[in-house]
Amino acid sequence: MPKKRRRPSLPMRPPRIVAKLNMQHGVERDMQAFLTRACSGRWPMWRVLGMKRRGDILLLSVEWLRCAGARYSLVQLSLDKMALCWWYFPTADAARAALDAIDTRRSPPHSPTVPTVPTAG
Repeated sequence: MPKKRRRPSLPMRPPRIVAKLNMQHGVERDMQAFLTRACSGRWPMWRVLGMKRRGDILLLSVEWLRCAGARYSLVQLSLDKMALCWWYFPTADAARAALDAIDTRRSPPHSPTVPTVPTAG
């Protein structure tokens, strides 16, 4: 006798699009594949906390999942070439605040506006 499946208690909503990528452009297609690998699978590297697009730059606030030290970062991914850089933050709220502080009409900062965690050496 087949079991009845329970309907979810909360209705499923379609995901909110926060950044559009052009799959006809090779680097943007590769960046989408990189983000899929980095954020999913058996051993994901990141958990995305927020995302913005500014021209040819994709900005993400992330939590590093396989990291013992500083766990939160603002990551800048280039969409016109294969490049990324990041800045560490002490908390998830600080990483989100740094992302929110970036005005999408202006170019992103070269350094974050919130103090970073010093690295152990």
